[in-house]
Amino acid sequence: MYFEREVKIKVKDLEGVRNRIRTSRGILKKKVSQTDIYYSHPCRNFEKTDEALRVRIERGNKEVTYKGPRIAKGEVKVREEVNVTVKGEIEEIFEKLGFKRIAEIEKEREEYELKGFKISLDRVKKLGEFVEIETDEPLDKLKALVEELGIPWKPVTKTYLELLISRKA
Repeated sequence: MYFEREVKIKVKDLEGVRNRIRTSRGILKKKVSQTDIYYSHPCRNFEKTDEALRVRIERGNKEVTYKGPRIAKGEVKVREEVNVTVKGEIEEIFEKLGFKRIAEIEKEREEYELKGFKISLDRVKKLGEFVEIETDEPLDKLKALVEELGIPWKPVTKTYLELLISRKA
C-alpha cells in the first residue's frame, strides 16, 4: 500500500523556481504533457467520501489511479494511492459501467529530484502555475526546501479537481 504525501503551492514565477532547482543541482527526471480524466462513481459520492478515480494519459500511456480519503487534513496532504497501468480504452469501460466523466485537467509538468524530494512544476490549464512536492521527509525539512526555493509557504489544500470544480461554481 502506497501513501502519497505532498504539498501543493500556487506560484507566480515558475521560471524562477525552476532556476533555483537547477542552481541547487536538482535533476530533471521528465518533462511531459498530462491529461487527467476524473470520474464520478455511479453509486457513491466521491466528493463526500473524499476519494477520486482518475485516468492519466501521458505520452500515449494510460494509468488508472484511485485516491483514498485524506488521512491527515492540513498543509501536507496524506492519502492512499493505488496506480495501475492499463492498455486499451479503459475510459469506455468505465462509462459503460456507469461512471461519469466529470472533469478533464490538462497540464504541462516537469519533474525534478532534489535532496530526496520529488518536485513537480505544473502549468495547469485554467488554474495557473503550481509546485507540488512529494516526500517522506519531516515537515521542517520540507519547509526548509520550500524556503530555499524562494516559495512563500502558502499550501493549497485543494486538489486540482477541487480547484477546477470550485472555479466553475
